[in-house]
Amino acid sequence: MLGAGKRNHRIRFERQAAHDDGYGNVTQGWEDPLDLGSRWCGLLLPPRFGAEPVEAGRPQASQRAVITVLRDGLTTTVTEADRAVFVAGPYKGQVAQIRAARPRTDNAEIEFDLEMGVAI
Repeated sequence: MLGAGKRNHRIRFERQAAHDDGYGNVTQGWEDPLDLGSRWCGLLLPPRFGAEPVEAGRPQASQRAVITVLRDGLTTTVTEADRAVFVAGPYKGQVAQIRAARPRTDNAEIEFDLEMGVAI
């Protein structure tokens, strides 16, 4: 389990939702439907060794990361369809796609594999 001092990044989980604009059109946007608020998390940026993928003949810059949050009734509902937004710290404003969610062995925390710099 991470100590309190290692949870030094603040994130917010968002889910995509569709809304009727009143004229018969459907608009999509990101919101916090479960009112998760922001959570403190630990961040691990694994080392990269020239692993930039090439798409359409051009290198694509992306960053993988692993965050660890305390497990509770709301964080267990976060899935790969959601996204994480950093709200404090050096990555403030960065949006990350959640690639995987898994409980830690002590069952007190959840790890999320993130990818930043990709289309969501």
